[in-house]
Amino acid sequence: MKVAFDHRTQTLGGAGQALTIADGSTPTVFGMKLVTMYLAEDVGADSNNVGQVGRVWLNPACDPDSYHCSIAAAAGPYQIKDYFDLALPSAEVNARLNSQGNHLDAGTYRYLRMDLAGPIATDEHTAPNLRFGTSASAHEVRLETNGYLIPLDPPMVISDGDAVTVTLGYDLRGSYFEGTGLDAFHPPEGTAFGEWYCGDNSYSPARGPCLRFSGFVPAVSRMGQ
Repeated sequence: MKVAFDHRTQTLGGAGQALTIADGSTPTVFGMKLVTMYLAEDVGADSNNVGQVGRVWLNPACDPDSYHCSIAAAAGPYQIKDYFDLALPSAEVNARLNSQGNHLDAGTYRYLRMDLAGPIATDEHTAPNLRFGTSASAHEVRLETNGYLIPLDPPMVISDGDAVTVTLGYDLRGSYFEGTGLDAFHPPEGTAFGEWYCGDNSYSPARGPCLRFSGFVPAVSRMGQ
């Protein structure tokens, strides 16, 4: 089982890189702290997993059972400090991501979950998990959510012996706003607060530069023996 990222826009038929500077409105630095990713058979009303769960990827800094690793300093030797650089070319991102293989039991999986924080409680001001900006000026912030729950539609049905890749698409063009007059309380028109992150935390509310990011969308599911 593999997960892949693709920062080429899907709306234009896959043409063009999403992470290229265009009128100063696209970040050239975009990294996340990824703890683990896994597939779930289903999710209940309380957002807890239901049924089978299969791990897809685990951060190399984690303990094998992922009970102790976290972005929090309290994780000690299992603290995740490095960002997974999603601004690299897609092929390089996915080569790093899929350097490990994981087995999934046969079944039907309806959700992909991404854990961006880990099981240890963290203070949002001292444990950032998103880095964005330019090579000359990058900023660290905490995402509004500690993880992403990504529905797979249609559900992924896995049989014994299948090889599977789920590709997650995202496009950050036009999402980077450099004006210092911007702040976290005034997102662009049509943008929810949970999608709007400003990097200068020396002010309250945080000031620009700011990033608009609404998460990942499953772009492709491929299966084969």
